[in-house]
Amino acid sequence: MNSGQSRDTSARSLARSRGKERGFSLVEMLVTLGIGSMVLVVLGALSMCGLRSFLVMGNCAALDDKNRLAADQITLDLRQANRVLRYEVEADSRTLVLTNCLEAVTVSYSWSADTRTLICEKTDRLPYTCLTDCDAWEATLFQNIPQPSVIQPFLPATNGLGQPDLDQARVVNLTWRCSLPIAGSHSRTETAQALQIVLRSASQP
Repeated sequence: MNSGQSRDTSARSLARSRGKERGFSLVEMLVTLGIGSMVLVVLGALSMCGLRSFLVMGNCAALDDKNRLAADQITLDLRQANRVLRYEVEADSRTLVLTNCLEAVTVSYSWSADTRTLICEKTDRLPYTCLTDCDAWEATLFQNIPQPSVIQPFLPATNGLGQPDLDQARVVNLTWRCSLPIAGSHSRTETAQALQIVLRSASQP
Protein backbone atom coordinates (compact mmCIF):
# COMPACT_ATOMS: atom_id res chain seq x y z
CA MET A 1 0.00 0.00 0.00
CA ASN A 2 1.42 3.30 -1.06
CA SER A 3 1.32 6.52 0.86
CA GLY A 4 -1.63 7.88 -1.19
CA GLN A 5 -3.86 4.98 -0.27
CA SER A 6 -2.83 5.31 3.38
CA ARG A 7 -3.87 8.96 3.38
CA ASP A 8 -7.24 8.11 1.78
CA THR A 9 -7.87 5.39 4.32
CA SER A 10 -6.99 7.73 7.19
CA ALA A 11 -9.24 10.46 5.76
CA ARG A 12 -12.21 8.06 5.49
CA SER A 13 -11.65 6.80 9.04
CA LEU A 14 -11.52 10.38 10.37
CA ALA A 15 -14.72 11.26 8.50
CA ARG A 16 -16.53 8.25 9.95
CA SER A 17 -15.31 9.17 13.47
CA ARG A 18 -16.51 12.73 13.08
CA GLY A 19 -19.86 11.44 11.85
CA LYS A 20 -20.23 9.34 14.96
CA GLU A 21 -19.30 12.30 17.19
CA ARG A 22 -21.94 14.57 15.66
CA GLY A 23 -23.47 16.86 18.36
CA PHE A 24 -27.14 17.41 19.25
CA SER A 25 -29.26 19.36 16.87
CA LEU A 26 -31.14 22.43 18.11
CA VAL A 27 -34.45 20.55 18.31
CA GLU A 28 -32.89 17.71 20.26
CA MET A 29 -31.25 20.17 22.64
CA LEU A 30 -34.55 21.98 23.25
CA VAL A 31 -36.43 18.73 23.89
CA THR A 32 -33.73 17.55 26.30
CA LEU A 33 -33.77 20.85 28.18
CA GLY A 34 -37.56 20.78 28.39
CA ILE A 35 -37.68 17.27 29.80
CA GLY A 36 -34.89 18.03 32.25
CA SER A 37 -36.64 21.19 33.43
CA MET A 38 -39.90 19.31 34.04
CA VAL A 39 -38.08 16.64 36.02
CA LEU A 40 -36.38 19.29 38.15
CA VAL A 41 -39.69 21.09 38.76
CA VAL A 42 -41.39 17.86 39.85
CA LEU A 43 -38.51 16.95 42.15
CA GLY A 44 -38.54 20.45 43.66
CA ALA A 45 -42.29 20.33 44.27
CA LEU A 46 -42.03 16.91 45.92
CA SER A 47 -39.19 18.14 48.11
CA MET A 48 -41.17 21.22 49.19
CA CYS A 49 -44.25 19.12 49.98
CA GLY A 50 -42.13 16.72 52.00
CA LEU A 51 -40.47 19.54 53.91
CA ARG A 52 -43.81 21.22 54.61
CA SER A 53 -45.30 17.95 55.85
CA PHE A 54 -42.30 17.45 58.12
CA LEU A 55 -42.68 20.98 59.57
CA VAL A 56 -46.42 20.53 60.08
CA MET A 57 -45.89 17.22 61.88
CA GLY A 58 -43.28 18.84 64.12
CA ASN A 59 -45.66 21.69 64.98
CA CYS A 60 -48.49 19.26 65.71
CA ALA A 61 -46.29 17.22 68.03
CA ALA A 62 -45.14 20.35 69.89
CA LEU A 63 -48.71 21.66 70.25
CA ASP A 64 -50.00 18.28 71.41
CA ASP A 65 -47.36 18.17 74.13
CA LYS A 66 -48.31 21.67 75.32
CA ASN A 67 -52.02 20.88 75.29
CA ARG A 68 -51.57 17.62 77.15
CA LEU A 69 -49.46 19.14 79.92
CA ALA A 70 -51.83 22.08 80.31
CA ALA A 71 -54.90 19.81 80.32
CA ASP A 72 -53.40 17.58 83.01
CA GLN A 73 -52.56 20.53 85.27
CA ILE A 74 -55.90 22.30 84.79
CA THR A 75 -57.86 19.10 85.37
CA LEU A 76 -56.00 18.43 88.61
CA ASP A 77 -56.57 21.96 89.92
CA LEU A 78 -60.25 22.15 89.01
CA ARG A 79 -61.13 18.73 90.40
CA GLN A 80 -59.69 19.76 93.75
CA ALA A 81 -61.68 23.02 93.83
CA ASN A 82 -65.08 23.26 95.49
CA ARG A 83 -66.27 26.66 94.28
CA VAL A 84 -65.91 29.06 91.38
CA LEU A 85 -65.16 32.51 92.75
CA ARG A 86 -64.98 34.54 89.55
CA TYR A 87 -65.01 34.33 85.78
CA GLU A 88 -64.17 37.56 84.02
CA VAL A 89 -64.56 38.02 80.27
CA GLU A 90 -62.82 40.97 78.62
CA ALA A 91 -62.24 41.79 74.96
CA ASP A 92 -58.67 40.47 75.05
CA SER A 93 -58.49 38.42 78.25
CA ARG A 94 -60.21 35.75 80.33
CA THR A 95 -59.78 35.04 84.06
CA LEU A 96 -61.13 32.03 85.95
CA VAL A 97 -60.69 31.90 89.74
CA LEU A 98 -61.57 28.89 91.90
CA THR A 99 -60.98 27.94 95.51
CA ASN A 100 -60.87 24.99 97.85
CA CYS A 101 -62.18 26.44 101.09
CA LEU A 102 -61.28 23.38 103.14
CA GLU A 103 -57.61 23.58 102.15
CA ALA A 104 -57.52 27.40 101.91
CA VAL A 105 -56.13 27.20 98.37
CA THR A 106 -57.08 29.57 95.56
CA VAL A 107 -56.14 28.99 91.92
CA SER A 108 -56.45 31.49 89.09
CA TYR A 109 -56.07 30.98 85.35
CA SER A 110 -55.59 34.14 83.27
CA TRP A 111 -55.38 34.21 79.47
CA SER A 112 -54.18 37.22 77.48
CA ALA A 113 -54.63 37.70 73.75
CA ASP A 114 -51.65 40.06 73.64
CA THR A 115 -49.14 37.56 75.00
CA ARG A 116 -51.04 34.44 73.85
CA THR A 117 -50.27 32.81 77.18
CA LEU A 118 -52.25 31.20 79.99
CA ILE A 119 -50.87 32.08 83.43
CA CYS A 120 -51.64 30.04 86.54
CA GLU A 121 -51.47 31.52 90.03
CA LYS A 122 -51.92 29.41 93.15
CA THR A 123 -51.83 30.21 96.82
CA ASP A 124 -48.94 27.86 97.51
CA ARG A 125 -46.69 28.69 94.54
CA LEU A 126 -45.43 31.51 92.32
CA PRO A 127 -47.25 32.35 89.06
CA TYR A 128 -46.11 30.32 86.09
CA THR A 129 -46.96 29.98 82.41
CA CYS A 130 -49.26 27.03 81.91
CA LEU A 131 -49.75 27.39 78.15
CA THR A 132 -48.08 29.34 75.33
CA ASP A 133 -49.03 30.09 71.71
CA CYS A 134 -52.67 30.16 72.80
CA ASP A 135 -54.92 32.14 70.45
CA ALA A 136 -58.21 31.69 72.35
CA TRP A 137 -59.33 30.36 75.74
CA GLU A 138 -62.93 30.12 76.95
CA ALA A 139 -64.74 28.73 80.00
CA THR A 140 -68.43 27.81 80.26
CA LEU A 141 -70.04 26.99 83.61
CA PHE A 142 -72.77 24.40 84.17
CA GLN A 143 -74.71 22.81 86.98
CA ASN A 144 -74.28 19.09 87.60
CA ILE A 145 -77.89 18.48 86.59
CA PRO A 146 -78.02 16.46 83.37
CA GLN A 147 -80.49 17.18 80.61
CA PRO A 148 -81.43 15.22 77.45
CA SER A 149 -79.22 17.13 75.05
CA VAL A 150 -76.24 15.90 73.10
CA ILE A 151 -74.86 19.39 72.51
CA GLN A 152 -75.35 20.65 76.09
CA PRO A 153 -75.75 17.71 78.50
CA PHE A 154 -75.87 19.90 81.66
CA LEU A 155 -78.00 22.84 82.69
CA PRO A 156 -76.20 26.21 82.54
CA ALA A 157 -75.07 27.71 85.86
CA THR A 158 -77.69 30.47 85.86
CA ASN A 159 -80.36 31.76 88.20
CA GLY A 160 -84.07 32.10 87.53
CA LEU A 161 -83.47 35.24 85.47
CA GLY A 162 -80.97 33.53 83.20
CA GLN A 163 -78.01 35.41 84.68
CA PRO A 164 -74.75 33.60 85.57
CA ASP A 165 -74.81 32.15 89.10
CA LEU A 166 -71.37 30.99 90.25
CA ASP A 167 -72.87 29.26 93.30
CA GLN A 168 -74.55 26.86 90.88
CA ALA A 169 -71.35 26.05 88.97
CA ARG A 170 -70.33 22.42 89.37
CA VAL A 171 -69.07 21.61 85.88
CA VAL A 172 -66.54 23.69 83.90
CA ASN A 173 -66.17 23.36 80.16
CA LEU A 174 -62.88 24.69 78.82
CA THR A 175 -61.94 25.18 75.19
CA TRP A 176 -58.80 26.68 73.72
CA ARG A 177 -56.95 26.96 70.44
CA CYS A 178 -53.19 27.09 69.90
CA SER A 179 -51.13 27.63 66.77
CA LEU A 180 -47.55 27.76 65.52
CA PRO A 181 -46.24 29.30 62.27
CA ILE A 182 -44.89 27.05 59.56
CA ALA A 183 -41.32 28.12 58.78
CA GLY A 184 -40.97 29.79 55.40
CA SER A 185 -44.73 30.14 54.98
CA HIS A 186 -47.58 32.46 55.95
CA SER A 187 -49.64 29.44 57.08
CA ARG A 188 -50.00 28.20 60.65
CA THR A 189 -50.56 24.83 62.30
CA GLU A 190 -53.59 24.92 64.61
CA THR A 191 -54.89 22.54 67.24
CA ALA A 192 -58.03 22.76 69.40
CA GLN A 193 -58.60 21.32 72.86
CA ALA A 194 -61.80 20.80 74.88
CA LEU A 195 -62.20 19.71 78.50
CA GLN A 196 -65.21 19.05 80.69
CA ILE A 197 -64.24 18.99 84.34
CA VAL A 198 -66.46 18.27 87.34
CA LEU A 199 -65.61 20.02 90.62
CA ARG A 200 -65.43 16.82 92.67
CA SER A 201 -64.94 18.64 95.96
CA ALA A 202 -67.97 20.88 95.45
CA SER A 203 -71.04 20.30 97.61
CA GLN A 204 -74.36 19.54 95.97
CA PRO A 205 -76.50 22.63 95.19
